[in-house]
Amino acid sequence: MATENGTTSMNLLLSRDELLLTLQLLETAVIPGLDPDPLGELSAEAQGVALAVAGRGLRARELARLGDDGTMRLHGTLMQAVGAAAYAEKSVAVFHWEAGAEEPQRLFAHVRGDDAVLHLRPDTVLHLFALFGEKAGVAEQLLTFCQWESAGKTSAKMTLSEAAFANAREAAQNGDAVGAAAALQAAGVAAAAATDIANTMSNNPKVTVFQTIAAGEDGEAMQQDVTIVHDETQAWSVRQADGTMQVAASSKDGLVAQVNGWL
Repeated sequence: MATENGTTSMNLLLSRDELLLTLQLLETAVIPGLDPDPLGELSAEAQGVALAVAGRGLRARELARLGDDGTMRLHGTLMQAVGAAAYAEKSVAVFHWEAGAEEPQRLFAHVRGDDAVLHLRPDTVLHLFALFGEKAGVAEQLLTFCQWESAGKTSAKMTLSEAAFANAREAAQNGDAVGAAAALQAAGVAAAAATDIANTMSNNPKVTVFQTIAAGEDGEAMQQDVTIVHDETQAWSVRQADGTMQVAASSKDGLVAQVNGWL
């Protein structure tokens, strides 16, 4: 358990099978970030054995116990953490590509009532849950996860066609910052802003996708995606809307405020 800035958090590291058993006891089988078993689909008998072993592991760590009737009872904190993720009212999924990486690292932030929980994947068969008594500070954790280091010295914003942005991105990915800037200027972007964006995109940047999910008034899930392209100099928020690409300089304070709004 760790306490920082008045917010208490508890970390719970579970194996995949321990998470499956916990979800079963919480009467659900769905949670973001739960991948297929890397060993392949198990038979019903093998799965039963795996869950029995998982139950012993939870009991050994005092995260579960057997009731008088022989049924498994989960520790309250385990129910609280995994339950907040499985039955979240609001969620933010973060997919982060380090510079040059082909596969993203993943983090999921969930809010249910007064509880906020972060769900990380330290390994293909491990799930780490960090439970917070309040959502304050969660946004900072997300920025730490995506390796934020941008100084954010500009406030430029622009709207351009998907084709124009694609042309600039292709040039940047080929290391042609001058060509990327030219493509942006041809689409009406001011020279200084075009140069700044092109320099970031061609500088082997980190890319972070924030995917937000919240229940609407009609009960339907509302989702929106925001991509942040960033390096040590500048960060850019890229959002697709009505057939256009909306690009704007992104600051740390602005992104923290945005994440807090999502949660």
